[in-house]
Amino acid sequence: MMFLCDFDELQLRGVTEQSVLKAHELIYLCEKSKELLLSEPSFLKLEAPVKVCGDIHGQFMDLLRLLDYCGYPPNVKFVSPTHVLG
Repeated sequence: MMFLCDFDELQLRGVTEQSVLKAHELIYLCEKSKELLLSEPSFLKLEAPVKVCGDIHGQFMDLLRLLDYCGYPPNVKFVSPTHVLG
């Protein structure tokens, strides 16, 4: 699958709470998320440490704050009661 941008590009662009993502960046994030979720089994055996958090209900800025506070995958693993985040 070919993507129009990558995560490194978003980091280099300095995506922040005030950023407006471009359409191709949103499409990229959705495609990568779908690819990752479809590749994972529905039951995961996770090794500690794992950060447990509640559902962010699609709030992108909350996700950025969570990652800034706790760290970014793959250095930090996250799980929510219904969603795997990293």
